Amino acid sequence: APTKRVSTGNTAAGSGSGGGSSAAAAAPAKDPTCLRMERMEAEREERRRTMKARKIERAAEEKRNIAAGNPGDVDFIGMVREWRADRAGTALPRGDPVQLGAATGDSTGTGREELQQPKICICVRKRPVSDKERKKL
Repeated sequence: APTKRVSTGNTAAGSGSGGGSSAAAAAPAKDPTCLRMERMEAEREERRRTMKARKIERAAEEKRNIAAGNPGDVDFIGMVREWRADRAGTALPRGDPVQLGAATGDSTGTGREELQQPKICICVRKRPVSDKERKKL
């Protein structure tokens, strides 16, 4: 089994009596497996730092939501906030004036106008949409 060498820096090549060879040439190249392990460790540490920062930010966001009187799921509240920000300034009409006679098929022509409110349909799924269901849509 190959063993891992640890260089202390006190080698003959490092002290200048190596006969003109450079210190970089004297050090053996790292094993590709060791390089991958080191890269995986660095990526793991980066993920941990990112998740720790995200966890702290989520806790702070939850405290802000509770203080504002809006407790609930931080992610959902964030999505609602983003949706509102995206649609800021693009007010939708509350309804178009529609004559009752024309809307109901009544030919009396009373001339009364009524605002027709947009209908809101909310669908809550208990599980994600499967690939088979997506194909049907």
